[in-house]
Amino acid sequence: MFKLENYKSNVDIDDKFSVLNVATDKTMIYNGPIHVIEKKAPVIKDNKHRPLASAVLGVNNTAAPLPDNSEFYDCWTDIDTQELYLNSKPTCYLILNKPGAAAYSIGEAISKKYNCIHLCPKNVINDEIEQASSTGKCLDYNFKLNNVLKFDYILTIIKKKLESPAVKHRGYVLSGLPLVTSNRNLLYLVNTLHSEEAVEVVKSLLFDLICNLKKKSLKNLKVSPHTSLSSEVIIDEEEEPEEEQEIEEIQEEVEEQSSVLPKFLLQSCFNVILPKKTSCVTKQTVLLLQLNELFNLSMTPDLIVYLTCTDIDLVTKKCHKYLNYANGLHTVDPFFVKQEFNTKWPEKYSISDYFTPYDSCSFNPKYSCRQPINFIENSIEQLCNYKQFILPFIEKKFQDYNPKRVIKLDARTSIDQMMHIINEIFFTLPIKPIIIPEPLYLEEPPEDMQEFWKLVNDLNVIHNGSIKFNRYASPWFNRCPVELKKRKSVIGNPKFAVSFFKHIYLLSSLDSMINFCRNPRPYLKLNYLEPTCRIIVIGTKSSGKTMVSKCLSWIFDAPIINYDNFLHQVKRKKYNNFAKTILSEIIATIEDTRHETWQLMETERLSKLDLWYNLNRSLLKKYTSLLSDYLNSTHQKKDEQNKMHDINYLNKLKSLKEQLSFLPFLDNIELCNAAIEDMNLMQFAPLELITATKIPMLPVLGDNDVTEAISAYIALNELQQEIEPTIEELVNEIVNILSNMDKEHQKNTNSEECYAKYIIDGFPSDPEYWDYFSELNMLPDNTIALIENKDVEPELLQRYLEIEKHFKNYQERFILANDPLIKTKLLTNKMIDTKVIDVQIIIHDLVNTVFNATSITPSNVENTEVNPEYDLYINFSESFNRFRENWDTVKLKLEEQTMSFIEVELDMKTDIEILEEVLLKLRKSYYFTKTNDEDEVHKPEDDDHEPPKDILTYNDSQNLCETNIYCPIAYYEYGILWEGKSEFSIKYNNKIYYFCNNECSELFQKDITKYQYYNNPFKSLPPIRICIIGCIGSGRTTISKLIAKELGLIHLDFSEIIHEYLIPKHFKKVGRQFENIFTDVPIDEEGVMEFQIDEESENFMSSILSNETELHRMVHNYFERGTPIISALMHKILKKIWFDDPFKTTGFVLDGYPRLPADIEDMIACFCIPNLIIELESNSETMLQRMSSKMFSRWNTQLNDAKHINNKKLDIDKKHWIDFITKNIVIKLICDEIIENIFFPEKMFAQHFSKESVIMDANPSGSSNVDANLFNTFNDMIQEYPEPINQSEWEKPDKARERLDSRLEGIFETDDENIQSLKDMLPEQKIKFVSVDSTKPLHEVLRVTLSKLSSLRNRSESFFEQTFIIDCDIAEMLLLEGFYFLSKFNRICPVYIYENPNSLLNPYKVNKNKRKIFPVIHRSYIYFIISEEYVLKFRQNPLKYIHKNVIKYYIEYPLRIGIIGPPKSGKSTLAEKLSNKYGLLCLSKGIALRYILKNMHWTELASRIIVKLREGQRVNTDLIIKAVQTIAIDHRVVTNGFIMDGFPESSSEAMELSKIGLYPLIMLDISLKKQRILEYSQNEVHFNILKIKPPYSFSFIEHRFTKWAETCYQIRDWIENDYQNIYVIDGNQSKWQCLRNANIVIDKIMNKVHFYVNNVNLKIVPADVMCISNELFQKQMSNFKNICPLCLQKNILKHSDFPIDKKGVVQYRNMFYWICKEHMDVVLKNPHLYLTNRRVDIPEIPAAIKTINFSFVYENGICIVTYAENLPAQKIKRGYKKYAANFRGKIYLFCSSECLNKFMARPQLYSDIFVFKETELFPKVELKKLPNLGYLEQTVGNIITDACCSVNVFRPKYPGLDVKTSALLYIALYLKVHNPFFNKSVIDIYEKIFKKYQTRCKLMIDIGLRLRVMDNPFIQYPKCCGLKNYDSGTVRKPSTLEQNSTSISEFID
Repeated sequence: MFKLENYKSNVDIDDKFSVLNVATDKTMIYNGPIHVIEKKAPVIKDNKHRPLASAVLGVNNTAAPLPDNSEFYDCWTDIDTQELYLNSKPTCYLILNKPGAAAYSIGEAISKKYNCIHLCPKNVINDEIEQASSTGKCLDYNFKLNNVLKFDYILTIIKKKLESPAVKHRGYVLSGLPLVTSNRNLLYLVNTLHSEEAVEVVKSLLFDLICNLKKKSLKNLKVSPHTSLSSEVIIDEEEEPEEEQEIEEIQEEVEEQSSVLPKFLLQSCFNVILPKKTSCVTKQTVLLLQLNELFNLSMTPDLIVYLTCTDIDLVTKKCHKYLNYANGLHTVDPFFVKQEFNTKWPEKYSISDYFTPYDSCSFNPKYSCRQPINFIENSIEQLCNYKQFILPFIEKKFQDYNPKRVIKLDARTSIDQMMHIINEIFFTLPIKPIIIPEPLYLEEPPEDMQEFWKLVNDLNVIHNGSIKFNRYASPWFNRCPVELKKRKSVIGNPKFAVSFFKHIYLLSSLDSMINFCRNPRPYLKLNYLEPTCRIIVIGTKSSGKTMVSKCLSWIFDAPIINYDNFLHQVKRKKYNNFAKTILSEIIATIEDTRHETWQLMETERLSKLDLWYNLNRSLLKKYTSLLSDYLNSTHQKKDEQNKMHDINYLNKLKSLKEQLSFLPFLDNIELCNAAIEDMNLMQFAPLELITATKIPMLPVLGDNDVTEAISAYIALNELQQEIEPTIEELVNEIVNILSNMDKEHQKNTNSEECYAKYIIDGFPSDPEYWDYFSELNMLPDNTIALIENKDVEPELLQRYLEIEKHFKNYQERFILANDPLIKTKLLTNKMIDTKVIDVQIIIHDLVNTVFNATSITPSNVENTEVNPEYDLYINFSESFNRFRENWDTVKLKLEEQTMSFIEVELDMKTDIEILEEVLLKLRKSYYFTKTNDEDEVHKPEDDDHEPPKDILTYNDSQNLCETNIYCPIAYYEYGILWEGKSEFSIKYNNKIYYFCNNECSELFQKDITKYQYYNNPFKSLPPIRICIIGCIGSGRTTISKLIAKELGLIHLDFSEIIHEYLIPKHFKKVGRQFENIFTDVPIDEEGVMEFQIDEESENFMSSILSNETELHRMVHNYFERGTPIISALMHKILKKIWFDDPFKTTGFVLDGYPRLPADIEDMIACFCIPNLIIELESNSETMLQRMSSKMFSRWNTQLNDAKHINNKKLDIDKKHWIDFITKNIVIKLICDEIIENIFFPEKMFAQHFSKESVIMDANPSGSSNVDANLFNTFNDMIQEYPEPINQSEWEKPDKARERLDSRLEGIFETDDENIQSLKDMLPEQKIKFVSVDSTKPLHEVLRVTLSKLSSLRNRSESFFEQTFIIDCDIAEMLLLEGFYFLSKFNRICPVYIYENPNSLLNPYKVNKNKRKIFPVIHRSYIYFIISEEYVLKFRQNPLKYIHKNVIKYYIEYPLRIGIIGPPKSGKSTLAEKLSNKYGLLCLSKGIALRYILKNMHWTELASRIIVKLREGQRVNTDLIIKAVQTIAIDHRVVTNGFIMDGFPESSSEAMELSKIGLYPLIMLDISLKKQRILEYSQNEVHFNILKIKPPYSFSFIEHRFTKWAETCYQIRDWIENDYQNIYVIDGNQSKWQCLRNANIVIDKIMNKVHFYVNNVNLKIVPADVMCISNELFQKQMSNFKNICPLCLQKNILKHSDFPIDKKGVVQYRNMFYWICKEHMDVVLKNPHLYLTNRRVDIPEIPAAIKTINFSFVYENGICIVTYAENLPAQKIKRGYKKYAANFRGKIYLFCSSECLNKFMARPQLYSDIFVFKETELFPKVELKKLPNLGYLEQTVGNIITDACCSVNVFRPKYPGLDVKTSALLYIALYLKVHNPFFNKSVIDIYEKIFKKYQTRCKLMIDIGLRLRVMDNPFIQYPKCCGLKNYDSGTVRKPSTLEQNSTSISEFID
């Protein structure tokens, strides 16, 4: 049965152009109206800004602001998870039922189970009466008068109750509505009640009456005859306030003593019952109005619980309810059935998973009475009204409601059974549990906060093995969240401590605790963690107060109150008040003075005016006379003398004219004369002379004379001190300003925030001011004190004076501060435009430059006698000292009031540093406090020495931080993983942080949030860094290279590193491999002093590197004798290796380091810590075996080389000696001969002959030819210069071997001693190391070493993550307590959904029943894992499964399966197996009937079944379907689904199941042979009932099989003709194979259903597996009906016929289309091009018929298709009756089914063809007689074209052949493969040959591609970073290459 729950379409769109929602395509061309094309949705930018609270928590510790749609959002931090919970809407429930169906009991049960508020008429009315509200009193009064409360009042009360804070937090369960009357009258009377106002008036009148009566009854009261009633009232009114005051004091004392929450949760109502007129409306209107209100509440219901029951059974059940008149409660007489023993066959499965939690109890009729006598009649009438008016509306409303949100229950079952179903369904829904705040109720809470938090830490602890879950301080810490929401920071009271989530919150008062417990959601918003910004900034002069204030104002959008401006305003205000008083006293004097002054000024003006007039009149007279004389003289002739006279005359005239230039008529003499005579000259007088002086006004404030008079008055009367405002006045004025700001802010925020922000800049530090502030309870939340802790020096004073002179641009400065608050603000707001400020700064600097502003210099300051600014120096010093004293006093007061303050010392700090410190301390005031609890901080376990961990049970007992056991500072600052030490651990926010040293711990505590990145779980792991150490001969170099090659790391030999970075290139290298004993000069250790260099000198490096001898000595001693290298040099080398590329990014294997304990110290100092140090253990024997022969071989080679060099040198020396001797002898002989010849020629001759005998004696030969002189000279020269001989003494091989062995043993001992010392340091420094025995063969050593590196190799993105596995009960407890939350997976296993993304079922229930649920805690969520294998995967890498959003596409779709087949074919066995695997409910007819008879024997359905059974009749289908429908009201049907065992058996049963929505989605038909069934039936033996019920007989089973065979075709044919969802299972195989085949079918269908459900609203989907009925297809089919749209476009009528073939059905835009097989892929790719819902004109479709009327047969039954397709051959072939079709009233016969199908597809092509019977047939043309072109076209034309196209695409090139030959061979093989005349076997052979040919053609391309990715062995690749002998091939990891069968050894070779 097809029904998609998630899809709802209530609006039909008339798509006239068929273009709406068309997906655009590059191949699409649209010519229609443009406006109808769907436009792209505008990109909506998220205007949410990061709150400033995120900077307080740490910008990397929260993802705020969180998205609105957070269903699948990954929250990584606790605060974000809690924020999501607080933002979510609580689950609300609505119970709809027939009257009397136990709705109240279900509501109470749900309310208690899920912590929600039960709202029903009974509860809300009782609550109002008990609260004694005005509405409650009115209700009580009306009830006493027996007035009926109508529905409208109840609805109004419920609506107001919904606005209660408790309902906003907990949600509600609403029951008891609509109120249905039993009156059958169609009209409903709405009467009126006594209103609340009337009741209050009556109550006040009665109270006054009683009071008056009491007063009259007083005996001792003496009333004066003059006493009036008014006086009594006055007396009473005067006494009442005292009583009220006493009551208030008592209440305050009670509140101080008690912290118990009030009884009532809901808020009371008022003004509900108002006076109104009685009216009459229809009953239908009343009931529908109630229903409409239920579905349109302010908090809409999320889940609807619908209780159903037949009317008769409901009346029967209601009749068993009795009223206990003793206590007013209802009791129920239970239904009992006498159990009869009946032995039956053992059941394969049970129908229900519910077990009664208690034994049935007997009914006690004592104190119980029956219902009224007309109860049954009234109940029936009430049910009739419900059925007539309400039920149709509910059924219609449910059609628009998500079916998964409607829980249908059978009201005939017990309350516990219904709650069991509700609980099981709720488990599968994403319902968040309601967490209720619980007060701690501490009897005597400690006063000290630290003791309080220690006490709280031990309360409410939940233990699970080694771990414990306890509550700790919240992010609000000691502050009250309720007050903080009002934007005021108030310290909470431990007496009002409340537990909520995993935190403890401190509330400040009982009211705050009540409000918080009722609804904590409004108070725990993340935004409220933002600092309240009620701040006062104080400090010395020019200390930066204004900059800090303006920065805070910009960050928090708070106004600044500048105290200096404020003081000026207050002074001015008080001065004005005093001035008004003084003015009233001296106003008369001022007026007299002003009048006298006016008179003097007016007299002076008139005199000046007369003087001006007389002067100018005389000038004008002169001017006119001169002008007239000049005019007269111009008519006369003038001589030279007269001309000179005229010139003088004109000059005078010109001078007068200039003086009278203000007169406009000087050129007119007549006007001038008139002005003189008429005195018109006055109008041209100056304005100040003709304007009268103003009469003085009344003196007012602000006039100069008034100000001077007032000042004189003040000075005269010494009132200067009185006009100065006092401290109290100043404080009161500030308080008034702040109060007005609070009122305005409260008005603007609709009373959500009661306190406004403010910043007071420069407030005095005088303690008296702060005393007044404290008395008025107006102390700021934060006080910032900027303290100058340095004595005032001339330089400091000079700096302050310069600061005061300059104009400041603070905005440009404070944005340079590196603080999260400023960064967060910059993300949300732009900086202020500073252009105006920049212009002001420029003008200010120019003014200072122009006027040469001077500054005080130190020399001026020293000269105190003559420097006038020395007083300024003294004032600064005094102000600094006074401020320090005042601040110490103020600080004590703030500490007493527990107010926050921030001290910042200014010494040696820049303004940016000051600002950063202020902001840091402001944020830290909102932090948690860190603790150091030594009891909870344990030493991290050593992985190498601990036993293997069981992943299913192991939990770390500590809650570690985000970097696990590693130091956060080392990770974030240096990029290394260094385990922290327990002695440097800190517990913060209930997490333990380990640090490697004390400096890191202090750095972390300075700014904790800087080193927290909880919102970024995917942390990049540092590259692997491995150090391999070992004694000489341990094989570390070989192992290092192999490890580097395997792990893809860089291999580094430390000796080469030393030569590369330490020893200069031109120096000789140091080391055994570089030394030569025969040529090198031995190092003289005795004659050399210790090498020491000043490490602090500037030329330190150069001084070391320039001394080759000492550098050689240092390196040699390091490698040979274990002497450390200077730390500065070693630090440089280590930082190069650890923190420079490429080592930093790739990782490395460092060979031969560390060697000494000093090396470990250097590594620690530089934070150069490896991931692992591997020690290769060896012994001296192995070392000598490996090294001695190599050393001796090197010595032997060097010896031979030395001998060869020595012999060669000897030969050269001999040659040089001979040359020297010969040269000297010849020279000497020549010289001697020359001397003798010159001085003694004869004597020499005589001597020559006389000494012959001597010569002969000397010469052995005795030859007389020898020159005696030469011989003597030669002998003398030889004696003086003897001949060179070989004097070298070479070391004997034995001694050399002994020496080398001794040296190796010495080095080995030194290395071993140093390594042992080094190993002792490693555990203390938390550096991991392992030891490997290197005496074994190389491959074993490598294998063991790699196994030690497995943890490093297998690191994942979840390396730092910590998980805990807990019990299911503990998990549920933690969820209910709010410690953790349900994840986005709800209760679905994340690993299961990751590996089975197409699953439709939640395996939680199935595995829960098997006790295979493993809850795992990760961060803030609990995940439910369903198997041990999945637990292992999840705990190893939780982020992999959490971050993957596969759950977004998960849709729970119940699996509905039916199994049919012959009797005893294994249906029940298969149903049992499938139900156990998928958690399905098993349904069968027998089980359904037995369940009804056993558990609902009192119902009408059971009675009818019993009647049938007692009469021996067969239970009809109607009763069976009702029984099945009854037991199908089960949670498994809604969640997992059901499986029907042997049901349905007939088409009638199937149709009934379809009507009630229980038709299976999958019908499994077990096909089994009769013989196998008989064999199986006889093998079925149940030994426990064998004596009573033996196996069924052979004949009985055979009879049942025969009966089934006669009727089985009905159900099968019905399914094949309608739903077409039957799948055959071969039952002749084993039961396990049948189960496997069934699972394959189910998995295949589930994948298709998953695709359908996820994409049905998005795109086209195949709907063949969705069990579509013919009726549903006809209802939702498109205008194409059952015709393929693509075929119709080609005028081909291809349709599915009837019944419709469901395999071709697709759904697109909620419409069904039928597509043929040929076009299915095309339509699925581009449905928008072909599937439109436009109007389609479908032509007449031919119909295949079976009955023929020969009178309508067309063309005498000739097959018209055969005739038409063979034209012009006129092939005539008659048709057959079985291939007949009716079209346009004619019957066509066809010769085959192919012809029939062709006609059915295109009837218009064949219907009008006539057969020419008289014409002769055309002669047949032979193929060979056709022309060449025709022959090719008829034979091979198409296939050759295809072959050529294929060649063009493939482009073959066979190795060894040219391109042309390769292409020809390809075409030849292509023709062979596609030859239609070949047999299949021949074609298969050619296909294999063709594939081989294609493969070999691709061989060259594959080889080329492979060669491109391989290294050429004949090319020298560049070395890495200049280092020598680096293995460039080690960077790649073999496992990352293409997988092949090559071994590691072959890869290395």
